[in-house]
Amino acid sequence: MDTRSRQPRVEEQFALETIEALESVVSHRWLDANREPTPDLELKLSGGRTVAVEITMNTDGAARSLRASFDGRRWPRVELACEWWVIVSDHSRVARGRRRNIKALLDQLVPVFQNLEAQDLEPDEMLGKPLRELAGSAWPDWNSVYVAKCDRSGGDTGGGLRTWVAVGDGGWIEAVDELVEAVQERIDSKIERGQLSGYPSPKWLVVVLDCGIAAMQLEDAFASEGRLRRPAAIHG
Repeated sequence: MDTRSRQPRVEEQFALETIEALESVVSHRWLDANREPTPDLELKLSGGRTVAVEITMNTDGAARSLRASFDGRRWPRVELACEWWVIVSDHSRVARGRRRNIKALLDQLVPVFQNLEAQDLEPDEMLGKPLRELAGSAWPDWNSVYVAKCDRSGGDTGGGLRTWVAVGDGGWIEAVDELVEAVQERIDSKIERGQLSGYPSPKWLVVVLDCGIAAMQLEDAFASEGRLRRPAAIHG
């Protein structure tokens, strides 16, 4: 198998550190696929075994799409002299994938910021006052809008808004069955692509990295009268 050394992604490094906290790892090597599929990582354990590790993620696609569309995006507006940083949020899982009417949001925010810029306010007032004025307002397509920063220089927009997105529970899987099925789908996909075909007797260790909620859900899913309820999602 033709492999070469590479730099891991942040989540891959986090997964390695999690395994090292549980197992006695002597050395590790990150692998790159060349002409054939490979695992992500090869470990040598203290007992002399060499094991392959495949790391994958299952995240909220709609939340990722929402962030890609709005996170850090600049909206120049000639009516404004300052650059206002605005955090918009939507905690509804159903709503995250829908199209957003950003023009309606800007049309509602710009007059508020115009009025503030026309006043002789101290820097802290430039943030505090809009927070009070915007609190409790009804926003097109969003459940909350928060003003995080006011750059009097005009920032990168030369006057306008920069939007950031807070999705809240974007990475959570709310039902246990969703989590188990997501894990099983990833395992099936790895098997179909021959990701671990060069390694005998693959075994599956599922590590859920979040605030702990999904891990508890996974444990509950398998702890049915002391038996593995969905054993295929644990080992192949």
